[in-house]
Amino acid sequence: MKRLSIIMTVMVVMLVGCGYNNAEEFKSFAGSFHAQMFTDGEQSDRVIEMYEELTSKYESHAGESLYEAIEGMYNGLENGNATKYQLEVMRLLND
Repeated sequence: MKRLSIIMTVMVVMLVGCGYNNAEEFKSFAGSFHAQMFTDGEQSDRVIEMYEELTSKYESHAGESLYEAIEGMYNGLENGNATKYQLEVMRLLND
């Protein structure tokens, strides 16, 4: 019984640690993606590649404020509404 509780405790610690790393990894990616969009100012080939990575690798973050702001900025590059999302992304990255 003791062995089972130790194994369960280790598993919980590992899962919590993995969740934290994933959140930090997403925030780091979002910062890089934001900088790339800001630099290019359009949906360049690199920006499109990064958007595809966002929607595949970080899909689990869909619905979060930062994900929605990054997606809004990406779409805004095409329709001219990127600035309001850019400011939101900057605010969320600095939190």
